[in-house]
Amino acid sequence: MVSTEATALLRKHIQRFISLTDNEWDLLIPHLQEKKLSKNQFFIQEGKKEKNIAFVIEGNLRQFYTRDGEEQPISILKTT
Repeated sequence: MVSTEATALLRKHIQRFISLTDNEWDLLIPHLQEKKLSKNQFFIQEGKKEKNIAFVIEGNLRQFYTRDGEEQPISILKTT
């Protein structure tokens, strides 16, 4: 179950790119799942395939890969 606040934020974000009718949104909602990550917890790990996507509601999500044992930053997603 996804909180009302989270679905409202996601819908507002999606509406910046495409308009969804209420019926289309109602079809999408059952497929949403809220997941809270602890600090330093991975959303996806190198070498593994992920079928999910993330929408950051609160906090930061750092994206990187490793090369020769060192982290190579790609981006940092922050909420405002």
